[in-house]
Amino acid sequence: MEGRELAPGEKEENVILEFRPQPTREMIVARLWSHWQEGDKSLLSFAAVTDDPPAEIAAAGQDRCIIPIKPANVDAWLHPQVAT
Repeated sequence: MEGRELAPGEKEENVILEFRPQPTREMIVARLWSHWQEGDKSLLSFAAVTDDPPAEIAAAGQDRCIIPIKPANVDAWLHPQVAT
């Protein structure tokens, strides 16, 4: 995290990062959903779509970043035009 080698005897620590965009606003996130069914067992799952992070997030040690969707693009994300 600090971009340095650990000192002798020093152990790695988990770091919790919290990003607070300014101004505060709701965030719409690109996700892909799936429904798995096997016999009588059912599983709903989703994954957030990620990309390379912006510089300030990469500098904090993250190698991926979720992709926010602008409110004006929500309909296009939910109802894409399929080329035939």
